[in-house]
Amino acid sequence: MNIAEITPIVIIDIIQRQVAGLSANSMKSEKPARRRVFCWGIEKQLIKKWHVFSQDIIQKANQMKTNPNSDEFSFVDAEHQVLEFWEQSRIFEQSLQQTENASPYIFYDGPPFATGLPHHGHLVASTIKDVVPRYFTMKGRYVQRRFGWDCHGLPIEHEIDKTLGMSSIEAVEKLGIKGYNDECRGIVQRYTSEWRKTINRIGRWVDFDHDYKTMDPWYMESLWWVVKELWDRDLIYRGEKVVPFSTELSTVLSNFEAGSNYQDVQDPAVTVLFKLRDDPRYIAAWTTTPWTLPSNLALCVGDDIDYVEAIDKQSGK
Repeated sequence: MNIAEITPIVIIDIIQRQVAGLSANSMKSEKPARRRVFCWGIEKQLIKKWHVFSQDIIQKANQMKTNPNSDEFSFVDAEHQVLEFWEQSRIFEQSLQQTENASPYIFYDGPPFATGLPHHGHLVASTIKDVVPRYFTMKGRYVQRRFGWDCHGLPIEHEIDKTLGMSSIEAVEKLGIKGYNDECRGIVQRYTSEWRKTINRIGRWVDFDHDYKTMDPWYMESLWWVVKELWDRDLIYRGEKVVPFSTELSTVLSNFEAGSNYQDVQDPAVTVLFKLRDDPRYIAAWTTTPWTLPSNLALCVGDDIDYVEAIDKQSGK
């Protein structure tokens, strides 16, 4: 039998068969009481010896699975063995201790939203974010890597709104600003264990025990300090950019926020009449975005497009 084929069930079966065989062959002439004592003594010896032997079998089987030269080699088992070695020997922590007095290398990492689970996009980005700090660590630099959580923006508010079954405006009116903020803060650590498991599994070295949150006062104050420094150095300017906007929340949206609750809805179309200059006729324009009409400055026509002149019987235009 191949070592890899020996399972705990097989081991138990072998033990039972050997105990039964020894009990039957070695105790035919013994008295019942002595037979029971003798049998139990044999069983204990066999179980103890077989336990040692079975552990040796399992160890050899695992070695075969993590030995690249073995036909039983498994990438998954080899990865788990490396991860276990890193964790037990605290390799990441040792790398930080060895370089703590060296020149620091500052690595800026955009933290993920605290309300979502990791997906394939995070895995790709995490791999890149792991390669750069490892490289500079091997160059002798000190690279502090603290995992962070993005607690700002609408995703957290959206989660709370779904939980409470009301809009943020209604929730603030009912709970107050502090009460609503406390509800949002309460779900920040919801997926911490899932993130730690996934990030560790892909082999990324990062400090989860000393993580930071963008809602921490020291973090927000540090950002305001940066903005003030940029302002004092005349490095901030006002520009214009077309961005998604929430009319209900009266705030601009990131692309992620705009797509997180995207819905197909039926919008009414309108037809608007534009009076021609020095001409009693009108041009009828059809649009599904009437909110853009106040900013319209002109109508475009094409020389190669056929237009139809019609009379509206109701209005006479």
